[in-house]
Amino acid sequence: MSEDDRATVLRAANRANPTLTDRWGFQLPEAARDAVAEAGIEVITPDEGLLEASNAFAQSDSDSRTSADELAADFAALVEKWTEIVEDLGDDLEAMSERAMEEIWSNVDLASYGL
Repeated sequence: MSEDDRATVLRAANRANPTLTDRWGFQLPEAARDAVAEAGIEVITPDEGLLEASNAFAQSDSDSRTSADELAADFAALVEKWTEIVEDLGDDLEAMSERAMEEIWSNVDLASYGL
């Protein structure tokens, strides 16, 4: 592929990623919740203490892994960075795509990067 072709594929894929994530992470679960409500299925909300204990365990587990492994720590830092970016951009998928182009793909040499 030419460099221009690679850039075109990259831009298209980069634009599709937030759309796919939005669909699977938000739209489909919302549709499932609506279907559950419509079917009259009882949804049991967990006790606040259980949620707190679960969240505390997850945080402790994450902390132990990131303190013991540099790669895990780097990954956790990226998750934190992108969590803040997503919070700043909100539901604007186009802005998310542009930000990913700036933060990630602008650092890639498409002349040598293969698909």
